[in-house]
Amino acid sequence: MSCVASPIQRVHHSAYRCRDSGATRTGRATETLHTMRDKGRAQGVDTRGIVDHGLFESLYFRDPNGYVVELCCPLPGHDEGMDPSRNRAREKLDGWLGRRVGGA
Repeated sequence: MSCVASPIQRVHHSAYRCRDSGATRTGRATETLHTMRDKGRAQGVDTRGIVDHGLFESLYFRDPNGYVVELCCPLPGHDEGMDPSRNRAREKLDGWLGRRVGGA
């Protein structure tokens, strides 16, 4: 029983940030993800990616129960890009919503 009304009936996926390391702080996060992708494939695990999301890169696995598990590694600029006091996210969202609701 859900305490919150939601159209979502199940978990879509779980995401885990790779441990901060010299590789992630210097923009070589892809090396970490390549290693994990190769390891998963060698073990017969369904893998997808590596996907560049701009501020971070992700690798997706499917666990034995069929759930999607995401490993993500931040790229340079990630912390600044995720900081709401610097990224103007609220302003961008308000503009987008205004265009959608207003039909523009």
